[in-house]
Amino acid sequence: MRPAAHYRDGLATGLCQLRLAQQPALAGLKHLNRLEQVLARREVQRAGWDEGLLLDSAGAPVEFTSMNLFARFGDTLWTPPLTHCGVAGVARALILERLAAGAGLETAVQMRSLSQLEAADEVFACNSVAGILPVRTLADWQWPVGRATLALQSGWAQIFQ
Repeated sequence: MRPAAHYRDGLATGLCQLRLAQQPALAGLKHLNRLEQVLARREVQRAGWDEGLLLDSAGAPVEFTSMNLFARFGDTLWTPPLTHCGVAGVARALILERLAAGAGLETAVQMRSLSQLEAADEVFACNSVAGILPVRTLADWQWPVGRATLALQSGWAQIFQ
């Protein structure tokens, strides 16, 4: 479990130098070959971040080292497609299929450039073990702990507590 401050105040994240290789046959699947994430996690530990953002070989954001990526742009909740790399987690599916609508959010699963992420109203990370955690910073970029993240955390808690 993560410290309570991570849920309340958010994660301090950085941009990993390691890029995820494209492998459509494995994209979206949870499997035992997570070597890229293990190497990226070492990078996160050396840098002292809470999490690290992983990009694909074209430089588009995909996921964090152990969590899926979401951002709110207005009333739309965005997450990257995982058709070429990345893991489609259980928490991601629950948010897309159930929690987003309950929070009054449309969803968009599409590619976005890294530079577009800076314009997000809020950013959060999720996985089935930790739940939903706001992202406070990515290097020099900053976001507030926003209304969507708080609503989704509340929806998550209603399901699992």
